[in-house]
Amino acid sequence: PIIAFAFAVTLGLGPLMLIALRTLGAGLLVAVGAAVLLGLARPGEVDPIVSAYDAPLSLLTVALPLASGAAAALMVAGGQTSALVGVMVAAALLPPLSAFGLLLGAGLWVPAAKALATVVVNIAAINLAAQVVFRLKGIRPRRWESAAHAASHRLSLGASAALVAVLALAVYAVGHGWLGFMW
Repeated sequence: PIIAFAFAVTLGLGPLMLIALRTLGAGLLVAVGAAVLLGLARPGEVDPIVSAYDAPLSLLTVALPLASGAAAALMVAGGQTSALVGVMVAAALLPPLSAFGLLLGAGLWVPAAKALATVVVNIAAINLAAQVVFRLKGIRPRRWESAAHAASHRLSLGASAALVAVLALAVYAVGHGWLGFMW
């Protein structure tokens, strides 16, 4: 759904954007719901996950989703759709998403918030990487409706880049105590 959303943004297809967002939301809810249930059932077994989210989050948090989003978009743009596309994106999303649900179910709010922050940054980074790749591969509407439409495409790409930068900087700043508290 994230790659579909990036594709819809690239082409300016509002209905496809909504479908992709609904599908993404449903998938996230199912994954988190299952993980929360597991966290409630076995709260004492989340210690390894807690230790993974004890360290401050770094800018490397953004590296995997950028790479997986770019690789997935390259495969889609090249007509090579396969299960590998989903695996690449899932590798960036499912570990922190599962950790979020497990930690939430165990009642460990701070590590759960760090895991959720990682998920949000990853989704934004995958979206940005896919949009950039689609743009570089020349994917665009067959004809622009107007000059404003072409400008809105550049604006959406810039907004996505700014969102990833702000989110990554916020995660880094909070994780390193720049804002007066540490996670």
